[in-house]
Amino acid sequence: MSQREGHEVWAAVCQTAVSGGSIAALAQAVRTALAVPVVAAAPYGQRQPVRTAAETGWREQGKRGWVWIRPTARVTVVRGLAPRGAARAKARLGEDFWGVVGTDR
Repeated sequence: MSQREGHEVWAAVCQTAVSGGSIAALAQAVRTALAVPVVAAAPYGQRQPVRTAAETGWREQGKRGWVWIRPTARVTVVRGLAPRGAARAKARLGEDFWGVVGTDR
């Protein structure tokens, strides 16, 4: 979601105004706080006997990227992936990946 959309959601859900700069600062704080758990969660997902992933494209600052979502029973890993390619997918899914990969196309 864009910062503008985040601003609108915050206003609607929390019934309070928040600046665009505050949204950016909150997003950075969340990224920082979740960096270690995300790194720990990725190998957990790769060790599961059944691995599922979904991807969707997005643009940020005019550049094309991909978001990969890896749900498991205990954790869900959401990571950016740019550029797209087999080597990057194997790094996210594991070299011995077998499972279902869903896309929005």
